[in-house]
Amino acid sequence: MTFTWPTSLGLLSLILFLLPPPYRFRGLTTLTTALFITDAVLFILFSLLMIYCSLLHSKCCTMPHQLWQELTSDATKLGALAYWPVAWLTLVGFAVFLAGYGDDRLQAVLESGKGNGNGNGNGNANANGGGEKELRRRVLTMIAYVMWWVGVVWMTGTMVFVMGVLTGVVGGQSERWMLRKGLGVWEGEEADEVRVVLSGCMLTSAFGMGLLALMGGLVVSVLVRLGTLSVSMADTVLVLSFCVEGVALFTTLFLFAVLQHEMIQVEGSASGHLIKFSLWMMGSASVCAAAVQMLGRAVEDVSAILGGDDTQRASSGNLFTLATAQVAHVVCTVLALLLLGLAALWLIISLVAFVSFAIHRRLSSKGHCSDTAIPVAALALSTVQFGSGLNSSFFGIVTCVLVVATAASLLINLALCIKQVMSATSLATLDQQERV
Repeated sequence: MTFTWPTSLGLLSLILFLLPPPYRFRGLTTLTTALFITDAVLFILFSLLMIYCSLLHSKCCTMPHQLWQELTSDATKLGALAYWPVAWLTLVGFAVFLAGYGDDRLQAVLESGKGNGNGNGNGNANANGGGEKELRRRVLTMIAYVMWWVGVVWMTGTMVFVMGVLTGVVGGQSERWMLRKGLGVWEGEEADEVRVVLSGCMLTSAFGMGLLALMGGLVVSVLVRLGTLSVSMADTVLVLSFCVEGVALFTTLFLFAVLQHEMIQVEGSASGHLIKFSLWMMGSASVCAAAVQMLGRAVEDVSAILGGDDTQRASSGNLFTLATAQVAHVVCTVLALLLLGLAALWLIISLVAFVSFAIHRRLSSKGHCSDTAIPVAALALSTVQFGSGLNSSFFGIVTCVLVVATAASLLINLALCIKQVMSATSLATLDQQERV
């Protein structure tokens, strides 16, 4: 799960990027840039490592069936398959950040929290940008646009693959049996754990689809207001992002029903998995809420850019008129509040379950996970937009608390990783000394 690190850093950077003015401080842009760069460096390093390990397992692509068995016989690896494209999607936010770096119009977008209806995106682009800077922004805009489309293909393909293996569509029923065997289950043994783990394999994919929709809304909202992305290109991204958000939303609600049922029945060794998946249910609902807010804001931004241009508005259909855009923004905000309530419920459940299992000493070693910062950061992505969109100091304070919690989780996981590496090194040294 090495890609949890760039994903966590990328989400934390995105939160800092979206912070409203009352909570921005001197050096915030520098800190955001440093975190985004670290995210990019880690993604490249871990991608090279992943490619090397894949080639090693398949023996330089001469035996690809070994790599296939590695994925389809291990539920943990199958569920973690979505971490790679999710980490890629955080880099889309980095490209958007670079496209608007040092631009006063970007600051105006963040301060307003929504489209202001002045329609000045394309009109002032050349006036404020200047030759080389404007060219750089447009190049970075195209990079972000292409990266988002790569994310669409990658993330959607990953979710289809995971769903296919779990349902037996990909690889047949034998692959489903291999997944059960990979968990050490024969003839009904530990059946509770199997039901929980196999259902949880879909959570990271649902989270990734929600993040894909969020990044689509971010690309449209920021780059259209900057005047570097045409309305016709933005229309396609926006419509597809709503479709992707539908997949993420309904998958999350389906998994809510499944895991809620399992929490009533499952006991014993699966309790640690339930805590982890409760956090991920919170993360999935939170990222859906954040995506809905961003998409509603993007619709209003596009309609504000169109303004009184009847020709462009007619070519964009009825979705992006000023009247429908305002309604869509309100509906998206209300839906995001509903999803935030669902996320808060799962957060409370996970905390209560952790305390209860700890008191009764029912925590399993399998309950440890190195990706707890991701769902917490997703919740902060939702609250930070409520803080700016509703001008609410309550959500602003909650966002600050969640940012601190995300950073603390990253530091704790880093300390645990260092401890594990040192322990493994010590064991290897002792083993060598005994052999000598």
